[in-house]
Amino acid sequence: MKDAGYLANDWIPPCFPENATDILDQHDLETNAAWVTFRLEGQPLADFQAALKKPPKDTFYRATGWGTPAWWPKEPAGPLFVLKCPWVKKNKERYITYVVVDEAQRQVYLWR
Repeated sequence: MKDAGYLANDWIPPCFPENATDILDQHDLETNAAWVTFRLEGQPLADFQAALKKPPKDTFYRATGWGTPAWWPKEPAGPLFVLKCPWVKKNKERYITYVVVDEAQRQVYLWR
């Protein structure tokens, strides 16, 4: 994905794992919302989870709502985290990237 211009075009965060497979993504250009899901193959989940941190207590987030893709789960299975690495757009706007890791399925959901 990085070679396909996704990183250069800000479609994925800079710490996106190289070994992500089965990637689905959807972006709303009007709101800058993004939903990405992928499976982690060949990498211990703990390695990816090291790039996560607990969100601040007063964090408000919506994983679903207007514009949410049909393939997005209604309730992701797992605790909420945020990426440690910032997802910064070319205009220098920074986004909090929310993450849920479904350990049983080795599936990662991230959105902003």
